[in-house]
Amino acid sequence: MKIKMIQYIQKTLAVVLALSLTGCASIVSKSEYAVALQSSPSGAQITIIDERGSIVHEGTTPTMVTLKASTGFFNGADFTVHAKLPNGESTSTTIRSEIDGWYFANLLFGGIIGLLIIDPATGAMYKLPESAVLSFSESANIGKGLHILSVEALDSEQKKQLIPVKG
Repeated sequence: MKIKMIQYIQKTLAVVLALSLTGCASIVSKSEYAVALQSSPSGAQITIIDERGSIVHEGTTPTMVTLKASTGFFNGADFTVHAKLPNGESTSTTIRSEIDGWYFANLLFGGIIGLLIIDPATGAMYKLPESAVLSFSESANIGKGLHILSVEALDSEQKKQLIPVKG
């Protein structure tokens, strides 16, 4: 009976020790995220640049890229996405990391080790958005399906091409 009690205590201590050496966000979340990139219109050439100025991805929209949510201890990652259409029009957007809500669960479960060491070191304390959309001007979308525009949104050359509709 004593041996079984000792084994039970050892197993319980092993579980408690294992849980205390992990952070909540590290258990529930991840440190890399798949981010869907789309553009309107699609087919834009994109370049993703990290905070250090390094190119981390080049491709064409729509695409899915995997990005790290952290660049170091207590440092969330931000990325700049540059997009260019075949007609030369360009735009850009920023993908910013945010604190993962599971990080605060360390206050209840992961303890001080998870809060100050594990999750910040693994990058799991941050998350990235699931998607980003790059939008170009309305004129870039003309000819790509049905679009309803106000006459005021057209330039003078486009206005010259209008054909009156008689009812």
